[in-house]
Amino acid sequence: SQWKYGDYYSNPQVVAFEDTNGRGRLIVAVSTDDNIQADSNITPKVISLEFVTIQNAINNTTNIFNFVKPVATVIDSNGRHTVFLKADTTYLNIHGYVSVWPGDTDNNGIVDHLDFAPVTQYIGFGSATKNMKSFKRKSGSAIWGPHKVLTWDSAAVTYADCDGNGDITISDMLIVTYNLGKDTTSYSINKTKDAIQSKLPKPTYYNVDNAIRIPLKLNKNIELYGIAGIIDISQFSDKIIGVEPGNIFVYNPYNYSIIKDNKLNFALGSYSRELSLNNGIIGNIVASNDLKYNINDYIVELKGIDKNGNIIELNSLSDIEAGSEIKNKISSSNIGFDAEMEYIYIYDLLGNSIYNYSNTNNINTESWQQGIYVVQVKNRQATKTFKYIKSN
Repeated sequence: SQWKYGDYYSNPQVVAFEDTNGRGRLIVAVSTDDNIQADSNITPKVISLEFVTIQNAINNTTNIFNFVKPVATVIDSNGRHTVFLKADTTYLNIHGYVSVWPGDTDNNGIVDHLDFAPVTQYIGFGSATKNMKSFKRKSGSAIWGPHKVLTWDSAAVTYADCDGNGDITISDMLIVTYNLGKDTTSYSINKTKDAIQSKLPKPTYYNVDNAIRIPLKLNKNIELYGIAGIIDISQFSDKIIGVEPGNIFVYNPYNYSIIKDNKLNFALGSYSRELSLNNGIIGNIVASNDLKYNINDYIVELKGIDKNGNIIELNSLSDIEAGSEIKNKISSSNIGFDAEMEYIYIYDLLGNSIYNYSNTNNINTESWQQGIYVVQVKNRQATKTFKYIKSN
């Protein structure tokens, strides 16, 4: 693709051509002019050549470079004459392109429940953490088909990037869910729902004493194949036990979760690609009963994938009542509490934030429009979420 000067930097010339046998050849001629190298420099660098990889080059194959009859002109006491140079064969491994089928994370030609494992194994790798050279796909989508991408530092991790954004995140599990049951010989699901998996793993439920279950609720009129989220648990990582399925995925539900870098990554859905109910409980965060934090305040990401393969941002409200009781008095124009609340958040039923208050024990609701609101309050001892109906 280009060259750079070596020790002989006066007017080097590079000519490239292919012979009739289809083997690429380069003729490299370098002129020193007045830049003569002394005898003391016994291994001068003639020139540096740079190469690019075309998309049809097979990744991880070896390119062999042979130097054919290299010669040099030398000057000694007898004048100028030509000498042959020693030339060793050079071997270069090709870092090329591979075809990624979105969801086939183990690159075995089919998408099944085993493809969830590489996502959990490689989660966190990519450009965001700068722990591996990665590349985005030009076509970052869930569309089933071969997507060309330059291989990452690890070929195995390349296939786990299902959405093609250059990072392995919990959202890649949404693409696995969307393409469950597909294979690389067919562009559609070629199995019945009952035969998609022969041995489906059972969902995980935690039999733990002194635990609470914090439901994450879906409040959107939308059907989804799967949901994935990230919760920052850095302040209470020792209180989190895991994630259990909720009730919106009725048939063959699954749940995957992993804690990494003080973040709880989780994914929920159906192995048989059944669409979710329109609303209900996405899943339950299982935690020790002395948790004093409101999980909803620490949700970093919550996404779902619909029947068209679109990844959708979701809002969630978690109903949690932990610690000591918060007592409130409600009227048509006022919400009062028995103690001062540190924070008070008001949401509509779609999860949109409407009002925020702090350090008060009373809210005047006279100016609010009629309707149903979700009130979330927090003090040092407890957090509580409840519905408030504004009437005349």
